[in-house]
Amino acid sequence: MSLILEHIAIDPQRISELHHTETLHSRAYACPVCHGRGYALPDVWDKDGKNKTCRFCEGSGKIAATITIEWEKL
Repeated sequence: MSLILEHIAIDPQRISELHHTETLHSRAYACPVCHGRGYALPDVWDKDGKNKTCRFCEGSGKIAATITIEWEKL
C-alpha cells in the first residue's frame, strides 16, 4: 500500500517577532472512519436501515489538520 506524507519546514527566519503564532492547514484527507463516504458502514446503520452520518467527519467524508506553531525565546 502506498502512503502520502506531507512535510512541514519550520523556518524561524521568516518571523519578525517573538511570541509569534503561525497556523498551517493540511490538505483534505478521506475520513479514516467512514473511508470518505460520510456515513457509517452497513453493520451500524440505524434500525430503519438508513445510513447513519459518520460521527467523526460529521458526514463530510473528509478531515484536515490544523497545525499551530508558537515561537518563543528559551
